[in-house]
Amino acid sequence: DMRQFYQTCTALISPTKIAGGTKYKILESFASGLPIITTAEGIYGLAVRHKEHVLTVDNTFDYVQAVRW
Repeated sequence: DMRQFYQTCTALISPTKIAGGTKYKILESFASGLPIITTAEGIYGLAVRHKEHVLTVDNTFDYVQAVRW
């Protein structure tokens, strides 16, 4: 049961570079109410929007800015 771990987090940071596989961590983060910072590949196939549901970034500088925000 991962709920206890999600409750201790401030955000989910998922620097996914391949748009394959399952999105369990992202979906669990949504269910837990955590902010999500990921790439476009990280949310591929999900009906979510940048800055509405998640922050999508695609380079190291933008990741740092998003985390600091």
